[in-house]
Amino acid sequence: CSLNNLPIYIFIDEYDNFARGKNNVSGNHTFDAECSKDNIEHRLTAPTTPKTNGMVERVNGTIKNGTIKATKYNTIEELKEDLNKFLIYYNTNRKHGGLKKELKVRTPCEAVKSWFDVEPEIFKISPDEFYTIALNGMVQRGET
Repeated sequence: CSLNNLPIYIFIDEYDNFARGKNNVSGNHTFDAECSKDNIEHRLTAPTTPKTNGMVERVNGTIKNGTIKATKYNTIEELKEDLNKFLIYYNTNRKHGGLKKELKVRTPCEAVKSWFDVEPEIFKISPDEFYTIALNGMVQRGET
């Protein structure tokens, strides 16, 4: 699997459940096996380099600001339901400035569909099929 013959990597924080100890990918996790099937290399971020995963940390902040920092939940089920609704909204309707500038799309879903139009052979299923399966009757939340 590659994008324009470039290798594909997935970076995960060095202290993740997919790692075996500090800064060491175990290779024995189900996640590693799935990555290997598609020739995706699983890498860990370098220690003490927050710039490496800054984008992920920014997304985490956006999710927290839109959910747990804005709403008081009485049960974990309420939190999970609202989080799922927020994530659907976040990926399908919320404008993402960085995407718009580089890819001329507004949302992550539009970016994936645009990528599918250019290189459908790198996808196992179409984005529309994926969204049908992934969303499976879920309802999105309105803009917060």
